[in-house]
Amino acid sequence: MKVTIKKGYHEGGAIAAQVVDGTIILIENTGSYPVAVAEDGRSTEDSPYIGISINGGTRNGVPFYNGVTVTANGTWHNGRRRRLIAFSSVHHDGKHDTAAPDYWIALGKSKIGAAIAVLIGIDEIFDAAQKIIAAAWAYQKPMSRAEYEAACAACRVDMLTDVECTSYGVRYGSFSFPEYPPANVAAMHLATRRMAALDRERAAQAQQQTPPAPRVIPAREGQLWEPCGRCGREPVYMPLHLCDQCWPRKPA
Repeated sequence: MKVTIKKGYHEGGAIAAQVVDGTIILIENTGSYPVAVAEDGRSTEDSPYIGISINGGTRNGVPFYNGVTVTANGTWHNGRRRRLIAFSSVHHDGKHDTAAPDYWIALGKSKIGAAIAVLIGIDEIFDAAQKIIAAAWAYQKPMSRAEYEAACAACRVDMLTDVECTSYGVRYGSFSFPEYPPANVAAMHLATRRMAALDRERAAQAQQQTPPAPRVIPAREGQLWEPCGRCGREPVYMPLHLCDQCWPRKPA
């Protein structure tokens, strides 16, 4: 089946395109985003396909290639495409550089069969991952240590120590699937719920240990023949605009 590259700004990033076992295979330069269209009307914009992305760059004006990533691109769900990396071999040490992309293209093509197998099962993989993550996201409130351990056991994920729950990674990390395994995503979410409880406890302890600020009563200045804002008596004094009876007194 014939496959063509859609005309437009990104078409120059395409290296080749074909159909293997009914699946569109698009070979492209990394970060170029071309679109391949099969003669039956299917397009890589909205139909499942295998992407073979060749990594490379330019050094001293000379192009080089140093890796390949093979990705199974499934269907769209809620505005996001289901994607899984089936194979990746990218090197930045200079030792694996090639002057032409042929080696990396051949390596990527050798993984097409495995990538198609991933593509066939991609919905099942994503659905299973979402169930694991959803079970953890059911816990939204800050949790005591006992509640946290019970939640980890119920979700079948590894539990962290309280020190680990307040680590930089838990506090500021962003964990999502498929960048991270679903069990890790679930574990990190539960850790943030334990972290929230620990933060509350520490804030309460700090408040108890901090002495209350001394009450500052301003000195009475300028007398004005105006009604007091509290009782209506005259005169009042600045800057509080209160009469002598309502002016705050120093504690005994």
